[in-house]
Amino acid sequence: MKSFLLLLLYNTVLVGFVQSGYIYDDLANFCSNNGLVFISLTTTGETPMLHKEAGKAFMTLENHKLRTRRLTYPRLLPVLQFNLDTMVILTETNIMSEPEKFLMYLKKIGKHRIRKTIMVFSDELSESQEMELKDSLQGLVTYDAWFTIIYQKPANMTAYKNILSINNSTKTLMQDIKFNKVNQMVDEINMEEITIYSSTLSWMPYFSITNCDDMGKNCDIKGFLSDYMDAIFRIINCTWTSHAPPDGSWGVRPISGPFNLSGVWGGAMGNVVNGDYHVSLSQWVWTANRYGLLDFVSTSTNAVVLALTPQPPEVDPGLFIRPFRNEAWYGIGVMFIIILIIIIGPYAFFSYYEKTDGFNIAAWWSWMFFVLINAYYGGALTMFFTSELTLPFNSIEDVMKVYPDWKLQMMTGNDVHFQYKALAGDPLYSAFWDRVQNEPEDTVFSNLREGLDKLKTGRYVIHTMTGMLKGFFKSNPFHQQNLKVFAKGRAEFYSLIVPINSPLKPILQTASNSLTEAGARDYLLKQWEGTGIPQAGAVEVMVLTAGQVILVFFIVLGTFSMAWVAFFCELCHKTIKDFKKARAEKFDSRGTTGRKTGKKHGNQLPKDLLKYPNDKSQWGDFYANANDLDERPIKRPQTQDTQIIWY
Repeated sequence: MKSFLLLLLYNTVLVGFVQSGYIYDDLANFCSNNGLVFISLTTTGETPMLHKEAGKAFMTLENHKLRTRRLTYPRLLPVLQFNLDTMVILTETNIMSEPEKFLMYLKKIGKHRIRKTIMVFSDELSESQEMELKDSLQGLVTYDAWFTIIYQKPANMTAYKNILSINNSTKTLMQDIKFNKVNQMVDEINMEEITIYSSTLSWMPYFSITNCDDMGKNCDIKGFLSDYMDAIFRIINCTWTSHAPPDGSWGVRPISGPFNLSGVWGGAMGNVVNGDYHVSLSQWVWTANRYGLLDFVSTSTNAVVLALTPQPPEVDPGLFIRPFRNEAWYGIGVMFIIILIIIIGPYAFFSYYEKTDGFNIAAWWSWMFFVLINAYYGGALTMFFTSELTLPFNSIEDVMKVYPDWKLQMMTGNDVHFQYKALAGDPLYSAFWDRVQNEPEDTVFSNLREGLDKLKTGRYVIHTMTGMLKGFFKSNPFHQQNLKVFAKGRAEFYSLIVPINSPLKPILQTASNSLTEAGARDYLLKQWEGTGIPQAGAVEVMVLTAGQVILVFFIVLGTFSMAWVAFFCELCHKTIKDFKKARAEKFDSRGTTGRKTGKKHGNQLPKDLLKYPNDKSQWGDFYANANDLDERPIKRPQTQDTQIIWY
């Protein structure tokens, strides 16, 4: 019972704190409890009654320790700070009978920061006047606006109303403000089925818009942001649709004029800048250049990456040299010379060296040396064959430096990552941006599939995002491609864009935060992005091409050539030797001595044609004077014991 009474007392004090019965106290408490501490007080006129009420309001705000200044409306506007000041406009109910004057003040309110304006009626409103106020606001507020109206109802009851309007909408919302236990506003937004219009192009897996009519309407829509927006708009109770810009442009740069609200804008982004559409559903990047042009509603994080399909060099003669460093090759060369000296050198002095133990020991250890070197070489070469290719770059700037050996390509819509640095004067980005302008077919791809197919045709590097790669392989599980992903940037927030100072900014952001806290965002991202990118790992099998083994071909062909040269030399040598031998034999048979031989037709005479005389004294005379049938000379016998008798 005691706790119940305490709770009742607490609630009574709470209600009395919010609604004290004195409207300026309620105004001061409202401002203090919701962080509105810098107050700029003005009026819609200088009537004596408003002047008196403004004095009361000023003193009450000062008593609540709020920093307050009071200025006339014309003097206030030039000094009103957009993001800091809370503008409190004191007015009377008779302003509703002056629609032009009322509209003038309402338009000024719409240009001030949303939720930073409070209109206070100094006199009491009846139920009929409440309806009149609602009807007036319905017809007068047709632009982006979100402000608060405070007035007193009968019986000193203070009413707090949210006035919410979306540009190009047919409905202006006037709803009661709800408070929590510490008298702070509770953001429970009910858009009452207002239709929100988006202008965007496809950016898969986040958003796909296809099959539109000639005006870019009645499209088929899908993607992560489509499901995400369905969940958000169920929370805030509104409907949405998306159109494609007829010109098919993202509109990230003005058509003409400066890069601000004064420029002429078109495309998806331009439609939001101009206020023709409420939002653009895509993965937009917040940049300093876009400050003051748009407001952003963060939805997810992503990181920029570079990707390529590893391409081995067309000719790589150094592949078979890389297993050893230069100093190792020098050592092998010196050792080879030493082995030649030890194995071959002694042959010049010792013909029997091959049969010695010293030769056997030297030959065995020489053979062992080459076996070990071959084992080291073969192992190291195998390592190169099974390792990923070494890339000549690590960052996007490195890729730009090796142009045209490797060519960088960006996806349409990613201009923000290159254009601003190019315009700032960076030489690498300027050169690349010039190629984008002059050679778009070799530097820009329209969708990720086109970019991935480009990687297969040559030495290209594409600039994309991790989420897009994961989403592509999620939706195309049978797409086989060896990818190398590198130079991953830091994760950045990607956002929807809404017009500057649009009420949709806090509304959508609050709903998005609720989905994130509930885990719905991560669930939807996993459904559309997938979990990973199939890419080349730290070790993979290298398929050797002619470029990698061309040195082997050269070595073998060179060896064959040397073998044929040696064979030709040997053949020539044998031919010359045989020729000299034949010539010598001919000279021996037909020499200038005139001596005749016992040989006939290259053969020895038959033994039965020879008869050796018994009288040795007749040998020399007979041999010296004998007439042989053959004209070839024969050697004079060295002994005179026998005579040759010719028959």
